[in-house]
Amino acid sequence: MTRAEALRWWQAGYQAGHQAAEHEQRAAARWDRLVASYRAQHAADQQAKIDALLLETIDALASLLLSSHHHPGNRTA
Repeated sequence: MTRAEALRWWQAGYQAGHQAAEHEQRAAARWDRLVASYRAQHAADQQAKIDALLLETIDALASLLLSSHHHPGNRTA
């Protein structure tokens, strides 16, 4: 193997390693974006569930308050 052939072989290996590293960095960045997107969607879903429960609770409390105003003899201490 000549010096020039060895140099070409080394350069090809270096370039392949560099390309692999770039690919790995892009894959890691894509994964990070996917995880962030999932977490944001999960947080939004959780917030929507909490909001729905809160509205149900407010509705139930309003119903109780209205029914106690309409039937004053049924009040509890």
